[in-house]
Amino acid sequence: MKRRTTIHLCPYGVPGDRSRELAEAADDVVAGLGCTVALAPPFDVGLNLEPPYNARELLHALRQLRPSGPVLLLVDNPLIGDRHRPVRGASERGGTVGVVHIEGAADDVAAVAHEVGHLMGLAHCGYPGCLMGRRPSHDRKGACDHCVALMDAVGDSFL
Repeated sequence: MKRRTTIHLCPYGVPGDRSRELAEAADDVVAGLGCTVALAPPFDVGLNLEPPYNARELLHALRQLRPSGPVLLLVDNPLIGDRHRPVRGASERGGTVGVVHIEGAADDVAAVAHEVGHLMGLAHCGYPGCLMGRRPSHDRKGACDHCVALMDAVGDSFL
């Protein structure tokens, strides 16, 4: 039986009740990926940033904290990526750190689940409705059969 990895959601400015809701809902969505999602206590990443947050800088700061397992930071301010373009989230594929902007929208759960998929080692997927599509939306109910099969085949080799 495959070991289940726990992805810790760490709120950074996101209210505790909303963070708990997201953790519970995302845990249901990613159930087929061989992982669980749990809420970790809020913490300070030690940066004095002004919004919008630079996703790459946040990932670097999280790596410096050397988390013992995969961590997904939930932020309440917009993120920018390369070339200062807005992004919803960023994660190291198969890595230990990720960040996602929580907007209070219906697709927050899909955005969290999508970044969890990257932390589990999945790339973007072209199958319609898969949570690993390039633009996660609230109508995506989980990973497609292809992504689930891939996770079954590789197990925790990414972590």
